[in-house]
Amino acid sequence: PDAEVAEARLREASHLAAAYGREVAALGTSLSEAVERFLWFRSPFVAELGTLSRKRGLDTREATALVADAEAVTDRLLVAMMTGHTIETGVRREGK
Repeated sequence: PDAEVAEARLREASHLAAAYGREVAALGTSLSEAVERFLWFRSPFVAELGTLSRKRGLDTREATALVADAEAVTDRLLVAMMTGHTIETGVRREGK
């Protein structure tokens, strides 16, 4: 996809990650537990990129760029999830 489409998809994914953060906070999940769960799901995804790189015969530079880009995206999603969690936690505190 072109850069504009990729950015639009990333924005949408960030909104979903923030919604997930709000949802798990509303259920009483701590921020550290939410981060732990996010990282648990991220690990197999990054591992699969390594497998995909080998299957497609990517050279070291290409494979490294693929993993680095994916990690940058998942880092952005992690921050969005954490922000959603923090906002929801603040809203619940103010509502008490």
